[in-house]
Order: sequence, then structure tokens, then C-alpha cells
Amino acid sequence: MRRENSDFVTKFVTSAGDFKINKDYFAYIELDDYACWVLADGLDSATEKMSAEIVVNSILSNFSEEPSLKKRKIKNYIKQANQRLKEESRTMSLQSTVLVVVSDYHFVRWGYVGNTRLYHLRKEKIRSCTTDHSIAQMMLEVGDISKQQLNQHQERNNLNKYLGKDKSIKPKISKKVELADDDILVLCTSGFWENIMDQELKSDLAEIKGSQELVDNLETKMLSNTASNLDNYSIVSVFANKVLQEAVGKKKLPIKKIAMIIIPLLFLSGGVFMYNKRVSKIRAKVMAAKSKVNRANRLIKKGQGKKARPELEESKKSFKKLGKDKEVAKINKQLKLIDAQELEKKGDKEAETNKYVAALSKYKEAKMIYLKVGEYNLKEIEAKIFRINRILKGKDYQREGTESYNSGSYKEAKQKYNLALEIYRECKLSNQVAEVKNKLEKIDQKIAVNDQSKKVKQIKSEAKEYLQMGEYKKAINKYIEAKVICSNLGLTTEVTKINTKIERINKQFVLKQGQEYEDAAVIEFNKQNFSEALFNYQQAAKTYSKGGLANKVTKVKEKIASVETAKFLAEAENIEDLGDQQVNDEKYEAALSSYQEAKEIYDQVHKREDSKRVQEKIKQVKEKNKGFFKRLFS
Repeated sequence: MRRENSDFVTKFVTSAGDFKINKDYFAYIELDDYACWVLADGLDSATEKMSAEIVVNSILSNFSEEPSLKKRKIKNYIKQANQRLKEESRTMSLQSTVLVVVSDYHFVRWGYVGNTRLYHLRKEKIRSCTTDHSIAQMMLEVGDISKQQLNQHQERNNLNKYLGKDKSIKPKISKKVELADDDILVLCTSGFWENIMDQELKSDLAEIKGSQELVDNLETKMLSNTASNLDNYSIVSVFANKVLQEAVGKKKLPIKKIAMIIIPLLFLSGGVFMYNKRVSKIRAKVMAAKSKVNRANRLIKKGQGKKARPELEESKKSFKKLGKDKEVAKINKQLKLIDAQELEKKGDKEAETNKYVAALSKYKEAKMIYLKVGEYNLKEIEAKIFRINRILKGKDYQREGTESYNSGSYKEAKQKYNLALEIYRECKLSNQVAEVKNKLEKIDQKIAVNDQSKKVKQIKSEAKEYLQMGEYKKAINKYIEAKVICSNLGLTTEVTKINTKIERINKQFVLKQGQEYEDAAVIEFNKQNFSEALFNYQQAAKTYSKGGLANKVTKVKEKIASVETAKFLAEAENIEDLGDQQVNDEKYEAALSSYQEAKEIYDQVHKREDSKRVQEKIKQVKEKNKGFFKRLFS
């Protein structure tokens, strides 16, 4: 086998760079006779689907079914991937670049769309490099920029071709390139090549010992050139350590020599074979009839049975006249085959218009004819019958899902819809897939609403328990949690109810907290701790004010005024007592000062009787003070 007689080693590295998500995707497959490497770079911002992964998987799947090095096949791989990407573009446009490399272990061919690159290295030189479908590449081709400017030009990622842009795409396919031992293929996305120069790519190749070392070396060089904002990057190295050696075939004779041999034979043959006129006429009729049968067979293979029928009918008449019963029997089978093909085509049309029951009937009828003919490969018609049966099964699941949905059995409906979705995807029915996906989204929303509603009910129950225990803050927090969920679900009426509940609890909480401050103030007041009493009354006033309880604030302010008055009176009494003591100690000047201060406080709080009493003491002290000085200086 070709693979066993060659040695190809593949190593790669792929990274998200400075981004959270890596939109690059690489995969490869090595078969007995062919190998395929595919690297893609997602250009869109979708997070639910990876466009690059869709492209790579599509190409490798189609390659695995029909591996080939032909240009047409590689082009089809890429076109089918583009179609697959368009089919997956439902909620947003999916876009990607792609590079496909195919080898039979002796030759290699590549195809690409976008700016994912391939370098073919041989003996420390870049033998070839792919061009890009970018504005920068166009500028290079017309001479607006130099080749050295290409990798860093601002238009390097401005692409005029990429997968997902149009329904039809024209990939660029290389010619078939013969590989040599020790050749190296480097596949890379723009995140790599825009941060490295070509001379850096090929430098040190003589010292590189293997594919992994090359990848590591290139990544290190690239990272050393990059300061910040590093894009997703991928580097793939394929070392062709040993290339398959093709066997040398027999030499073909030149056309001139063939002609020199054939021409004399043609001249000789004219004199060797002689036919009488009757045999010649019969043979001519047989040949004409067979020629028509051959033309008819070619038309049948193309699916053009209607055009083939007249040819077969005429040939049948000719063969009947000539007594060629075997040929007539063969034509009868061919005519039946055409009937079956026509039925199959009608079935195809019915299937295209979603008339699956009618299509199934046509296919089964066609299959019966094919069985009678006995010379037809039934795999294709059986595949169609199987597909239609699967679709009808999917329709049944969808119908059952709808019935469950309408009855409120959402989980059962989801199960049925998922079974239908699996079948529709298998049968590649994009419209039905979209329809069922839409149904599933609605079911998920319904299930989410139900689950969230149950959660809200539980949270409100917990809030009530906290409220009963007098833990107002915890109760409010629970109601706020329930309110957020209801708001997300769009339950505006429920949100309004919860807001009213929160306001009511807030007032209860404010009343409780304010009353606690007031109770503390009374205790401190009774202890004659006027400053502490004032502080607690002030805290109560602030609490009531935040809760919007204006009446409570007014009453507390009155209590604050009473405490302040009591505080002043206590101070005045203490100062007055001090003055009395100073009189006893004959410190008349000091006593006068104390009495005057006490009087001012009594006046301030409108205690007239107390003020008069102190005023009388002031007079008495002044008299005593005069007598004291007379005795002192007599």
C-alpha cells in the first residue's frame, strides 16, 4: 500500500492568542492511498457554531467517501463545504477561510479560499507559496505595494473571497506537484504569517530535526515578534521524510510508430475480407439497431428515458423482423427500466414538494419493476425509500410533539421534537430542521418559565418565613431575588406586587429600627445620659426620614428638643450648685461667674422662675463680696 511505503509526519500547534475563543480549526486523515490536511480560520463572531470546524469536518467527510487528487474533486470538496456553511447560517452569517492539501504520497495538490497559506519548502528554500484572496494581494499584483509589505499591510485581512460569502465559490486549485524526500509543507493561518517574515520561516531549517521541532521553533519566533493583540494562530508542519517511489511502467510506442504499423494493416484488410450483399445488408440493419440501442442506453444512464424510448421502439421492430428474440427481450427490459425511472422521477418531484406519502408509493412501484427487470442496482431506490420512511417517521414524531406541547407536556414534547430533529438533519431537510428548532426553543422557554416560576414561589415562601421571624432584611433580599426573576420573565404584574410588598416590609423594618432607637434613647434619658439619648433619637429621626415617615420624624424631633432642654437644665443646675459651693468657700468672684452662666442657660430655655432665683443669688453674692473687701482692707 502507498502509505506503508512512504513516511509523512504531521505536527501542529493552534492557539487562541490574546482572545478567549480560538476560531481556527485543523484536522487531517491518512488513508492507504491518499492523505488530506485541512486548515480553516473562522471569520465570524458566532459562539454557538464554529464555522472553521464545520468546513473542516465537511471536507474530510467528503474526502473520506471519495478520496482523490484530481483538481475537480478538490474543488468540489471546498464547494460542498461552502454549501454546508450556508446551510448552517441560520441566525447569523458564518464565514471562514480554508486550505485543503491532498497527497497520494508522491504528488501533492492544494486548493484554498481566503488567506490561509501554504509554504512548500525544499532544501532550506521556499519552493512555492500560496497567494491570498485579499485586497493587499491585489495591491501587490498591480505594483502598489512590495512583497515585503504584504504580510503587515493593513488590507491583508480584507478578503474578497471566503467561504460563506456567496452560494457559489471559485476556489483556487494548484497544479499537481511532485514531492521529493525531505520536502516540508507548512500550513498556517494569518495569525501566524502576519507576524513572521519569509526569511525567518526558512532560516535554521538545516538544524531542524523533525516536524515538532519546526512547529515549536516557528511559534517561538512568531511570539518574539509580537507585543500584544495576538490573533488566533495555527501552524502545521508536514515532513515528507520519504516519498513513495512510483514504479516505472512500460514504454509507450510513439504515435508515428503506431501509425506506421496500423496503416499497412488497414490496406491489407481490404483484400482479405469479402462479404456478399445479403449478409452485408443484414449486418448493417443489426448494427443500426444496436447503434440505436447504445444511444438509448446512454440516454437512460443520463436519466433521459423519454428520449431513449423512441430509439428502443424502432430497434425492437428491427430485431423482431430479423428474428432476434434475445435482443427483443433485452429491449423489453430496457423499456420497463424506463417506466421504472419515470416513476422514480415522479417520486423525486413528490418528495421535493414534501408529498412524502405519494413519493413513497411511486418509489415502491418503481422498485417492483426494477426487481422484475433483475439487472438494476437497487441500492439507490432502496436508499430513497428508506429516506422517505425516515422522513415520515420524523413527521410522526413532530405531530406527537405538537400534541404533547398543546397539552402542556413540554418535556415529552421536547423528546419527540428531538427525535424528529435527528431524522430531519439526517435527511438534510433544512426547512424542517429550522421549524423544529424553533419549536424546541419555544419549549425551552416554556420549561424555563415553569422552572423559574417554581423557583419564585419557593423564594417568596422563604421570604415569608423570614418576615414572620422579624428578619426584615433577609425577607427583602428574598423578595428582590424573586423580583429579578419575574422581571427577566416579563411578568410585570408580579413585579408590581413584589414592589408593593417590599415597600410595606421596608416601612415595617423602618418602624422597628426607629422604635429600637427610641427605646434606647428613653433608657439613656432615664439614666441622665443625655448625649446618648440625643444620639439615639437622632438615629431614629434619620431612619424614619429614609423610610419617608414624616410624622414620625416630627415627633422624634420634639423628643430631641425635650432632651436638649433637660440636658441644658441639668447643666444649669450643676453650675448653680457649683456657685453655691463657691459662696460657702467665700470665692465670690467665681460664684458670680457660675451663677451668671446658670442664669443664661435658664433664660435660654425660658425657665423664668429659675432665672429670678439665680438673679437673687447674684445680688446676695455681690453684697457679700463688698463686705468681704471692706473687712479685708479695714
